[in-house]
Amino acid sequence: PGMIENDMQNAMTITIHPDKAVGPVKPVNGVGQPPMVGALKDWPMMHYLKEAGIPFSRLHDVGGYFGGGLYVDIPNLFPDFDADETDPANYRFVFTDSLIDALVENGVEPFFRLGVSIENWPAYTKPFPRLRTDPPKDFAKWARICEHVIRHYTEGWAGGFHHTGSRGRAARVPERAGRFCGHLRCPMCRWQLLAALQSPHLHAAQGVLRLHGVPRAAKKGDGGGGAIVHK
Repeated sequence: PGMIENDMQNAMTITIHPDKAVGPVKPVNGVGQPPMVGALKDWPMMHYLKEAGIPFSRLHDVGGYFGGGLYVDIPNLFPDFDADETDPANYRFVFTDSLIDALVENGVEPFFRLGVSIENWPAYTKPFPRLRTDPPKDFAKWARICEHVIRHYTEGWAGGFHHTGSRGRAARVPERAGRFCGHLRCPMCRWQLLAALQSPHLHAAQGVLRLHGVPRAAKKGDGGGGAIVHK
């Protein structure tokens, strides 16, 4: 009953004027995972997205654990973190290129997630070790790697593309187990990561990079907050 009373107190009145045009309705029928059946071979399921008029696909945890070992995750795109991030030979774009091409060819705008796929097992009753969800050992280098990934897909770097409609999204770093964790609970570490991500190339994708890099604080005053949107 208490919840219902609160909802009634916060009720909102919406007035519709059918004779007044205010513009198109924002599309809300985007999808998360693109269909991966027949991936890399000929992507036979992608045409269903086009036929359904799907505008966006959020590329998060693509292909299962570890991004299927092939797609989108930064360790899949740049396997050796100690390698030279300015050398195109150290990147492995070919698998994600195929995915992005299949989406774009079917009229779907990729919502590219910069980060790693979730690992659920550290939160199990008998916890298992994290494999790729610890924070980067060098925030600035991780950001430079992301910069080169975005340049590959929006500026043609390393034999890449000019998919200027693609959007970039830095992985969220909340306190929950399974994603970037550990000392990123420290406000200073979170801001070090955000500061490292300040690059004009990272905002190249239609001028938008959505940084969900500041998680909800564990307690009031801990420096957390909602999403930060840079334009």
